Amino acid sequence: MKLGRYVGDAMAGIPLVGSPVRRLQARLRRSREKAVQSSVVPADSVADYLPSLAPEWQLPNGLRVAVVIPVYRGLEETRRCLETVLAHRDELPVEIIVVDDCSPEPELSRELRGLADAGSITLLRNDVTRGFVASVNRGMAAAGGRDVVLLNSDTEVPHRWIERLAGHAYSAPRIGTVTPFSNNATICSWPTVAGGPLPPGKTVAEMDAAFLAANRGRQVDLPTAVGFCMYVRRDCLDLVGGFDEATFGRGYGEENDFCLRATAAGWRHMLACDTFVFHAGETSFGKDSPERARAWDLLTARYPHYAATVARHVEADAAAPARFAATAAFFRRASEPTILVVTHALGGGTDRHIDDVQAAVGNRANFLRLEPRPGGMALSVPGMPGHPELVVAADRLDALVALFESCGVDRVHVHHWLGYEASLRHLLDRLALPFDVTIHDFFSICPQINLLPTPTSRYCGEPDAATCNACIAGRPQHGATNITDWRTRHAWLLHEAERVICPSVDARDRIARYAPHARLMAVPHEPVPHTSWNVHGCSPVPGEPLRIGMLGVIAQHKGLDSLAAAIEAADPREFEFVVIGSCDPKLPRHLRHRVRETGPYAEADLPRLIADARLHAVWFPATWPETYSYTLSAAVDAGLPIVAPALGAFPERLTGRPLTWLVQPTRDGPTLLATFAAVRSAVTTARGAASAPR
Repeated sequence: MKLGRYVGDAMAGIPLVGSPVRRLQARLRRSREKAVQSSVVPADSVADYLPSLAPEWQLPNGLRVAVVIPVYRGLEETRRCLETVLAHRDELPVEIIVVDDCSPEPELSRELRGLADAGSITLLRNDVTRGFVASVNRGMAAAGGRDVVLLNSDTEVPHRWIERLAGHAYSAPRIGTVTPFSNNATICSWPTVAGGPLPPGKTVAEMDAAFLAANRGRQVDLPTAVGFCMYVRRDCLDLVGGFDEATFGRGYGEENDFCLRATAAGWRHMLACDTFVFHAGETSFGKDSPERARAWDLLTARYPHYAATVARHVEADAAAPARFAATAAFFRRASEPTILVVTHALGGGTDRHIDDVQAAVGNRANFLRLEPRPGGMALSVPGMPGHPELVVAADRLDALVALFESCGVDRVHVHHWLGYEASLRHLLDRLALPFDVTIHDFFSICPQINLLPTPTSRYCGEPDAATCNACIAGRPQHGATNITDWRTRHAWLLHEAERVICPSVDARDRIARYAPHARLMAVPHEPVPHTSWNVHGCSPVPGEPLRIGMLGVIAQHKGLDSLAAAIEAADPREFEFVVIGSCDPKLPRHLRHRVRETGPYAEADLPRLIADARLHAVWFPATWPETYSYTLSAAVDAGLPIVAPALGAFPERLTGRPLTWLVQPTRDGPTLLATFAAVRSAVTTARGAASAPR
């Protein structure tokens, strides 16, 4: 079944290893950083994002169409194109006119002549290379009184494609051109105007079937057609005239010029949202051809409003509902399961883990992501970089359910529910799907999230209810009034989940005290290394201070006050503090100059930054029982001595590791310096032993 492909180790949080997965993880995170256009779903427009109920367009009687395919080079691409065109002549009387623009590839020309001799195509050959525009004009002239479909030779078409394009062309008066969706067609691309390759393992037929199932009969006005596949009505062509060969020569911009002339004459241009044609792109001329820049300059000089018109079209994104509906149909029809990931919008380690799991699963599942926004819930498609996200009003639960059902959601994975209030339970009840929960902090048992009564305090020790209630009264968070009600309010999620996945044994055991009937399991966020420890401490040379590094953003709950106490007590000639990342602004100004900060970093750069800092040890001054720590993984991989709290996930990950100190969290400067002095002594001894003659 579909779910069987997802609910294995990778879903539980055990990602695969290896450089391809790491590269994919990096790409997923980079895609999250790109600007993604949001489409707010109006209350009365939800149906536009759901499967279309419209009938197919009716074709006029006696319609005749010619497919004009200019060819210059690209044997394999042209062969695939013609195979699909010939296989899908459909029921219309279609003539296939191929114009060989004196191709420099003899085998290509021979194959075209063979098809012509067999009666499969009408072949026109230029004696000299005349360029794309002249070849198009020759083919359109040869079409006589027929409508014309201009088709690039590096496309692949689906079943009944011409019928659908023609149906859109005659769905209303004065529709001059129609363009289908594609993977590579600028404003007609899916999943975004940037386009991209087909999803792994998917065929053109499968993609087109999803677009037809989602958007039957839907169309969107365009400022211009896109020439890779462009249906042109004969009455429009006769009125406007052919392409401007004298101006646009070899190619690029000619179809835009034609469309703008047609617009001026009162014709419209449509995107056929129910049709998908594959386009490889740049087979003949190449993406860096100088014709591109020249054509843009010519167009904007001739039509000064053109750039602004296209920009407004992209900004309005009227095709967003059709794009989402197609994605939903693609997910719904796929053999792979569709997983809804529920999380907050705060990033951090939660996002890192979500990305890792999705990277590990790869194309064995499709993912949707839901996160709260002011006034609504944002629904995005993380596996498709740049895919428009939808924002649905928080009180439109029916709309969310309809959207998830249209996507064929099979399972829900809750990573965090901060910001959802009661809506998450209503949503899960309505969906009636199996769900899992991954624990990232202690939000389910304490409104303070990290078990700190105040940001500057130490771990509370999980005291009795009266003490917890006094803490809540003094520092109210997230609408909590007393600890018993808070835990009761969240217990259902833990008890009803099929699995509650905890990244450490410590986190599992803490949650178990408050949710004894939950199906808890401890699964580290990353693979546990099975090799022996590789620790290679490097001691400071005489006269050099011990460089103690900290990783990430050192906020108050990450031990900022402990860092301040250590700096205050330390002799800078003995101890140097380096933060690979940054310190919270709350670090006192008179101490900030005593710590070196490298600033924000990309995760992929962290190993290099650690090496460049020439650290002697890494210190984790956190004061709460962290459920996991990705920066600890980086320190372990670096092979450096580590000082960490004997609290949370740290002991189980570090016990038995050489040159490692597990200590009680403290803000006492002298106590901290005594530990660092022990580190200096140990690494010096270890270095001496390593360099002693054998």
